[in-house]
Amino acid sequence: MGTTTKSGWQCVRQQLFLFLFYSLQCLTSGTIRYSVPEELDRGSLVGNVANDLGIPLKDVAARRLRITSTTKTRFLNINLQTGDLYLTERIDREELCDKTPSCILTFEAVVENPLQVFAGEVEIQDINDNPPVFIPDKITLSIIEMTSPGARFRLGQAEDRDIGANSLLQYQLNPSDYFYLNVVDRERGKDVELVLNNTLDHETHSNHVFILTAKDNGIPRRSGTAQIHISVVDVNDNTPEFSQAVYRISLREGSPKDTLIAKVSATDRDRGPNGEVRYSFKKLTETARSLFKLDPVSGEIILEGTLDYEEVKRYELTVEAKDGGGLTADTDVLVEILDDNDNAPQITISTVSNEMSEDAVAGSVIAFINIVDLDSSNNGETNCYLQEHVPFKLQPLYRNYYTLELNGSLDREKVPEYNITITAVDKGFPPLSSVKTIFLKISDINDNPPQFYKAMYTAYVKENNPPGHVILTVEAKDTDWKQNAQA
Repeated sequence: MGTTTKSGWQCVRQQLFLFLFYSLQCLTSGTIRYSVPEELDRGSLVGNVANDLGIPLKDVAARRLRITSTTKTRFLNINLQTGDLYLTERIDREELCDKTPSCILTFEAVVENPLQVFAGEVEIQDINDNPPVFIPDKITLSIIEMTSPGARFRLGQAEDRDIGANSLLQYQLNPSDYFYLNVVDRERGKDVELVLNNTLDHETHSNHVFILTAKDNGIPRRSGTAQIHISVVDVNDNTPEFSQAVYRISLREGSPKDTLIAKVSATDRDRGPNGEVRYSFKKLTETARSLFKLDPVSGEIILEGTLDYEEVKRYELTVEAKDGGGLTADTDVLVEILDDNDNAPQITISTVSNEMSEDAVAGSVIAFINIVDLDSSNNGETNCYLQEHVPFKLQPLYRNYYTLELNGSLDREKVPEYNITITAVDKGFPPLSSVKTIFLKISDINDNPPQFYKAMYTAYVKENNPPGHVILTVEAKDTDWKQNAQA
């Protein structure tokens, strides 16, 4: 009987190895991809994962199809009965991915019997839900009356939070004898310039007002406007010049508020008001505007909010210097965010069984474990281990996936149950860790014979005792459990 059981478990172990090998092959062989537009209602269907993985509907619940739970998959969930992948909340693509060309939600689908892991992606498609916006929407220029025709005044550009065709902008200016609009394509986008067409005369017209309109190419087309107010003043023939064409800054994500990030500096060779330079941000996203403050006089850029490397890794700030005569110059401030070790590893456990027979063979699988750390580089690399002196081990499966396996023999009569503690520690400084515990009950087999309390019993019997008279009482003990211990 013992030989047959051992042979059976060897067969199970071989099959389990084949299942795990097949699971790894499935994980690395391809990715399930879906695509949905942004702003769909909560509960909207993304696709049927079970069908795409070839799992019959009748087997979905039994195979425990699910997706691993991390902060990155909070927008997705799976119907455990049908295998439908659906949205758990409305998604704003611009809030999630900003201007990133490709907005992808990644997830990992896990099934059991056998254990398999599949990588998945959901691309969030842009819709034209944002109009172009001028920041600021009131543009004030001061232009000297002796400025030669052909002079150009940069107006910046409108910002459209959408991407692709939805963010391609066309600009229009109401007709004028003195100015026309010129749009210049640059690597960072289109610069809109107001070009002087005829000589200005302060005595004739001291002020000019125009409406600048930006229209995108989405369906339906959306538009935004800015008012341009021009004051005609006296001569100013020098533009501000920045000390650097580009300012490159590295900043840790844990930097406190009011940290001085950089100080930009521009000079103007003119005298008096025409040589006085003031600074302002241009082409700044709403997120960046809430994080950074620019002193218009000193040029100091101060941190005003809380940075998060896991959300945004780089900011591009454009600073404009404008002199008293309305001439401007731009410089770029590139802020690279450095990662701090501010996220502890996340441990996800999928238990195969909460009970194991004491005659289980080494290699038997108890649980499937996934470790995720949202930090990057060493801060996001983790080590995973068990407490000492337990007959179990963690077997690496794929990247941050492990199986918890039996690594010795079990004896229910000595240890009837285990609390297996799993610890994950990242490689950051200082290191952060997480702990989870699995309770495992050891089930009994009939592996102990009954034992008498004495090896020999002696009794003396008087003659003439009636039938049924008790001569001697013997007692035996069996260390097994329940029916295995009943004589």
